[in-house]
Amino acid sequence: MECTDNGKPYSEGVFDITEVVNGLRYYGGWIPNVTGKTYPVTNEYTVQTRKEPVGVVALIAPWNYPLLMDAWKFCPALAAGNTVVLKPSEETPLSVLKVADLF
Repeated sequence: MECTDNGKPYSEGVFDITEVVNGLRYYGGWIPNVTGKTYPVTNEYTVQTRKEPVGVVALIAPWNYPLLMDAWKFCPALAAGNTVVLKPSEETPLSVLKVADLF
């Protein structure tokens, strides 16, 4: 679908999809690490940090590497717990829309 939509050679499409899967695995591994920490200040007091999602993240997709560039954007945003609003390119929307359908 990526090759048909963008006119890429098959070898480049395979590379793109492989990198998308690698990105999903990498950022999926970071999900348990997005936590706060507790630091002792004195015997009585401690300081706690809390990492929270930003909220809604808006992403705009390029036409030349639509799925790969989007994965580089939405993987860390989703791993951090944010909501993603993605605007696919008008020229190459098929693969991005298919991934959104799978999500």
